[in-house]
Amino acid sequence: LDGEEVLPIQEDSTALLLWSLWIDYESSRDIEFIRPLYESLIRKCADFLLRHREVDSDLPIPSYDLWEERYALHAYTASTVVAGLRAASKFAEVFQDTPRIDLYRVAADRMADAVAKKLFDPGVQRFARSGRTIGETFVLDEVVDVSMLGLATFGVVPYSDPRMKSTAKAIRESLECHTEFGGFARYTNDQYQREMDVPEDVPGNPWFIATLWLADYEIGKAESLEALHAVLPHLEWCARNALPSGVLAEQVHPITGRPLSVSPLTWSHSAFAWTVLGYVDRLSVLTFDALS
Repeated sequence: LDGEEVLPIQEDSTALLLWSLWIDYESSRDIEFIRPLYESLIRKCADFLLRHREVDSDLPIPSYDLWEERYALHAYTASTVVAGLRAASKFAEVFQDTPRIDLYRVAADRMADAVAKKLFDPGVQRFARSGRTIGETFVLDEVVDVSMLGLATFGVVPYSDPRMKSTAKAIRESLECHTEFGGFARYTNDQYQREMDVPEDVPGNPWFIATLWLADYEIGKAESLEALHAVLPHLEWCARNALPSGVLAEQVHPITGRPLSVSPLTWSHSAFAWTVLGYVDRLSVLTFDALS
C-alpha cells in the first residue's frame, strides 16, 4: 500500500470469531465443544489481536475494512476487536486462566476508550467511519457508513451516548433510499454494482445487511414496546424484497427492485435470523417490564 508492505487482512474476521464463539457458548453451555478450542484457537486469536495494536495508542493497527475496499483504522473493525477481546476474557475466566482474564479485559476497555476518542469528529458532532495517519496528521473519513453502528452493537459506545445518537441520526438521514423500493445503502455515494439508471441523489443500492443493522441498532436502544415496534418495517422490507423462494440477495436495484450481486448471500440470511432473534428477545424483556 503506497509502497509499504501491509498484511492483506480484515482483522474483524478474527475478532468476530471470538465474539460469535462466546455467544454460542453462552447459549449452549457446551463445555466439551469449547474446551479443546481454548488453547488451540481462542487464545491464539486473542493474542494476535493483542499483538496487532499500536503500542502508544492502544488502537488496532490499520487493516482492510469489512467491505474489502479501504486500509485504515476503522470504527467497525476496532469495535469487533473490543468485542473479541472481551469474549476471550470471559473464556479465560471459564477455564481459570487467571492472568489472561484481566489482560484481555483491560486491553479491550482501553481500546474502547481510545476508539471513542480518536474517531469522534467534533466538526460534525458524530463518529467517523475510519481514520488514517497522513504524515503527522490523523485524518478522519467523514463518509456516513452504516458500519459505524457497530460502535454500539459491540459495546464500545453506549446507545444512550449523544455521540452515538447523532451518528445513528446521520445514518438514517443519509443512507435511506428514497425510491419506490426503499431500504438503506452501505454508505454515501456507494458505487459498487451501481447501474447507470440510478439517480445521483440515491446514496447507493439498498443492502439487506445495511437495513438489518439499522434494525439491530433500533432494537438495542428500544426502551418501550412502541419503540421496538418501529423496527418491524425493516424486517418487512427484507421479506418484501426477497425472491419468491425466500432467498435474499446481497443488494437490490433501488429503482427496479431486482436482486443484484450474490444471491443467495449467507450474510444476508444470517443477519436476518440474528435480527429476528434479537427482536424476539427484546420483545420478551419489554413485555415483562410492561406487565410488572
